Amino acid sequence: MNFIKKHYEKITLAVFLLIFILSLIWTIIVLTKSLDVTTEDLKMEKILADYPVAKMEEYEISANFKKDKPWEATHVVDLEDKTKSYMDLLVPYTATRCSKCLKIIPLSAFFNEKCPLCQEKLEKPMRVEVNTKLDRDKDGIPDIDEQNLGLNPNNFEDAFLDMDEDGFNNLCEFNEKTDLKDPESFPNPSIKLFTKSIFRKSLPFKLEKVVPNGGEENKSKWEIRAKIGKTEKDMKLKFFKMGDPIELNGDKYTITDIIPKTVNKLDKNKRTVTEDASEVVVKKENEEPITVLPGTIAKENKDRITLVDFVTKENYVTSKGNSFEVKLKGKTVAKYTIEDVNYNNKTVTLKDEKDGKEYEVGPKSVFEEKKYMKSEEGEDTVETDSNAKKPSGMIPPKTKPSTKPEMMPPGMMPPGMMPPGMMPPGGKTPSKK
Repeated sequence: MNFIKKHYEKITLAVFLLIFILSLIWTIIVLTKSLDVTTEDLKMEKILADYPVAKMEEYEISANFKKDKPWEATHVVDLEDKTKSYMDLLVPYTATRCSKCLKIIPLSAFFNEKCPLCQEKLEKPMRVEVNTKLDRDKDGIPDIDEQNLGLNPNNFEDAFLDMDEDGFNNLCEFNEKTDLKDPESFPNPSIKLFTKSIFRKSLPFKLEKVVPNGGEENKSKWEIRAKIGKTEKDMKLKFFKMGDPIELNGDKYTITDIIPKTVNKLDKNKRTVTEDASEVVVKKENEEPITVLPGTIAKENKDRITLVDFVTKENYVTSKGNSFEVKLKGKTVAKYTIEDVNYNNKTVTLKDEKDGKEYEVGPKSVFEEKKYMKSEEGEDTVETDSNAKKPSGMIPPKTKPSTKPEMMPPGMMPPGMMPPGMMPPGGKTPSKK
């Protein structure tokens, strides 16, 4: 015991050293054996399952859909056709409740007259015709459309309001098939235009006579006698020659040519005489020439066309071949070119530069013809109260203020006068003294 007490530290150290040496030897042995292990040694014996093996292809959903076809293949569906039942997963169909088994079934079952669940006979549903043209407020828009558009089917005024503030009221946009709620969707602005006038402005130049001085071949020496002035009222006779400049209505013209002509007339003695009927051509720079006939006042070679916006009352003065813009709130909404003019019908053909289409504008706008504006002369309605008390006595007949008492028909009394023996309403019978 004394030996252990004296050398216990050395004994402990010797034990741990022995353990370490043994561990090192074991590690070397394990590493040596691991080098001898092959892949064949690592293979495990296959153990068969003691339950039936599932076939995963049976759970392939897309394959089952193609194989079993539990519903019709995807196709274009007309949901308005209530006589068919569609079973596409992504397309809902109208369903209802069976009147026999009270279960949810397709609406088409009623048209097929048989419940697919309880097999009971079903009666076809009663059809109710909806009057799509009913218009209670008489504003031109059917009630069903007013409800869909958010308007009041009992309010006559809302048809003449402008929901999207694009310059066209609700009634106009509804009839012209544009979107009432989209300010970028509106009818062609030409429907608001009408032709106010088509005329050619007169020029204060009246050709009196042409005197062929110096022979017919030398027209430069011919004398042109014409009345001219600032206006037609103050025209005075003046003499010109070919090439002379003249000022008409503030614009500068030039006499560019003389067209020699003569006419045969009978004088007082019924003898045939030849008179000069030469014509004069005047021209403004960059414009077509104007031919002036003897004894007539010259007129511009272009028609002055005045179109008016029926709604805004704005005037557009233009001429054939020229363009003009229609604006709304400072924004150009259309640009037109005058393509043709019909003097007899007073109509103008416009070409829209945006869509390339042609529109005809006459003396009456489409807006006015289709009555898209509210009439200023509204119909007066009189409300009567059936419970109101009527005054006793005779009520004098209504007459025009201009009707004189002496001109009243026999048996009729003037306003304010009562027949003898009749008392006015609320009157008292005078007491006899």
